[in-house]
Amino acid sequence: MASHEKAPVRLFCPRCGAPLRARVTQIGRSLPCPRCHEPVPISPSSAGIAPPAPETDEYALRDMTHGVRELPPEQHSGPVVPVTINPSEAAPPAVDEAPAEHGPRKDVRPHSERPKLPPWPMFTRVLTFYRQPDTLVRWIILAVAGTIVAGLGSLALAWLSIQMFWLEAAVNWIRGLICLLVTVFVGAFWLLGLAGASLAILRDSAAGNDRIENWPESTWIDWVVDALYVYISLIIAGTLGYAVGWIAGLSPPAIRACAGVSVYLLFPIVMLSTLEAQSPLAPCSPVVLACMRRSWGSWLIFYIQTSLLGGLVIAVGAMFGIVAGAIKSGTLLVQFVLLAACTMSLLLIGAQFLYFRLLGRVAWISAEHSREAEKAEEAAEAETADAENLGPNEPEVYSTPVDDF
Repeated sequence: MASHEKAPVRLFCPRCGAPLRARVTQIGRSLPCPRCHEPVPISPSSAGIAPPAPETDEYALRDMTHGVRELPPEQHSGPVVPVTINPSEAAPPAVDEAPAEHGPRKDVRPHSERPKLPPWPMFTRVLTFYRQPDTLVRWIILAVAGTIVAGLGSLALAWLSIQMFWLEAAVNWIRGLICLLVTVFVGAFWLLGLAGASLAILRDSAAGNDRIENWPESTWIDWVVDALYVYISLIIAGTLGYAVGWIAGLSPPAIRACAGVSVYLLFPIVMLSTLEAQSPLAPCSPVVLACMRRSWGSWLIFYIQTSLLGGLVIAVGAMFGIVAGAIKSGTLLVQFVLLAACTMSLLLIGAQFLYFRLLGRVAWISAEHSREAEKAEEAAEAETADAENLGPNEPEVYSTPVDDF
């Protein structure tokens, strides 16, 4: 077997864009993707290799884009010279389309086609997605829906807490239960829509997109799947902190504080781990932990930015609370509470959008750093393989362009 048949061939997974390495002799087979585990067919087009020329036509070697073909002794009159075309003439590797059952995904592209990192990726063009009409519409709709859910919930609790005679109490209980059921129904759809929009921002930002193109579709089952990823990650991150506080024997306020700190520190790690493993029940991924080690500076900036964002939301909420406590007029107080509720709803939804935008940027930076590390490892492996394939008494042969042959 010639040494060129052992040379590695680079290709990309058509579904997730992960790079793969194969041998020339493996063309016609399939390899599992190391990231999404989908079978990737190794065809000459996907590997950037043209079919071999007929052995009877020695001059057809010009059409070869990779590898070396040794002619039989009766078909040449001199030593075999490995030949190949100029790299500039070679066509780029073709990327097969994703299977139809997965649907078109605008953010699934090979790493080579994704945008390059800007000089300051955690700051450059981070807020541009707010100017999109789609983003503004979803922001306003989710903020209004959140205000309605909060208002219905407060009304239901008020009716259920009224103490009156048995007939009036029964009427109020019925009103409260009906209002509570409506609150649960509307609130469930609101939470599903909020999770879907947040994950769309994260995924497109992680793909290097400035614009958010892959908003959740109208299929409600997709909303449920997205919600499972978000809220299970939130529950896992909070439960760990709550368990630590409970085991330490802290007071209830201190236990709740531990749960909040745990969510702040662990939720982004758990969220990216579940997405990387493609399972909401996989809260820790070695890939994400390795990315944190490589891109620790970006993670540190992320935690600082989200701390400032959370502090801003808390400060605005505290300001509204102080002003509401100073108002004496009942009518004016009701009007101010409505205004404060609408403002806080807009602020909270906008802050959550920005949180997932920053988390997506961290994922993008980590992926690029991992790709650079993989390139370095593949280059080292290729050098090692070349050194092993070249025997001690075998002279080293360099490829010669056909134009110079």
